[in-house]
Amino acid sequence: SITTTKDRRVGWMGLGFPQGRTVSPVEWQVIEQYARVAGLIIEKEQLDQENHFLAYHDYLTEVPNRRLFHRRLAAGIEDAVKSHHPLSLVLIDVDNFKHINDTYGHIAGDKVLQEVAQRIAQTLPNGDTVARIGGDEFGLILMGAAGSDALAVTHQVLEAIRHPMPWQGEICVVASAGIVSCPAHGTSEDELLRRADATLYEAKKSPHFRAKLYASW
Repeated sequence: SITTTKDRRVGWMGLGFPQGRTVSPVEWQVIEQYARVAGLIIEKEQLDQENHFLAYHDYLTEVPNRRLFHRRLAAGIEDAVKSHHPLSLVLIDVDNFKHINDTYGHIAGDKVLQEVAQRIAQTLPNGDTVARIGGDEFGLILMGAAGSDALAVTHQVLEAIRHPMPWQGEICVVASAGIVSCPAHGTSEDELLRRADATLYEAKKSPHFRAKLYASW
């Protein structure tokens, strides 16, 4: 078998010899050396893949992190400006997350964030992005959606988050969202992020609307 330096099996090596052919001790040493080298190569490839994943994904939720989010947002804005196909930036914040941590503990808080990330990812159309960009804040990039279309997707996401989460009973989670579109509301990251953040703030203050479009208030 092919194993890593930590004795984890990662593959098998098969050799064929004529019937009755015996393998000498020297040949066995060569075969074992090849197996060790193969194990080192596979282990390095796996470590490179893991390091690349960790560089661009959030360690807790495993969705893209802030670094990858900004890369995708910059690329999406450039495409939206050139092709005139809009995108929408959505900032989502879990309401009263500190209360969840204080009431149920930080382990429960981590589970809530993991579940929120998973529910958002499962709700979004293929090709769209969800990233964890802060402690309890998520960023969404909706490609080809603007205005009422982006609002409809965001409502679906918030509704998915609202379903009770099992934890020594149930935890009810509510989130708020601010939505801006490119190029209608800006063509730079800073401008869109500022306006999305301001819209999110207005949504959190509102007693009726948990999702708001920029300039709709």
